[in-house]
Amino acid sequence: MVRGFEGDKAITGIEYEAFEKMAQHQLDLICGQVEKQWPIESVRLVHRIGYVKTNEVSLWVEIISPHRGEAFAACQY
Repeated sequence: MVRGFEGDKAITGIEYEAFEKMAQHQLDLICGQVEKQWPIESVRLVHRIGYVKTNEVSLWVEIISPHRGEAFAACQY
């Protein structure tokens, strides 16, 4: 989620920019690394682009695994 402060300065949101082809390539690499290290059934990463207001979600990570400990470890990675 977008925090309401950057240091001691209040903010109303963040503007995210991306070179989408490169960003997708990097996300694919991360997913591949996760799938090699843990018995993962599914990985989904979504990062919003554009203006995201304070307290809105900017990053979604979803991992499906046979055991929650593995899913949490993979998500933290």
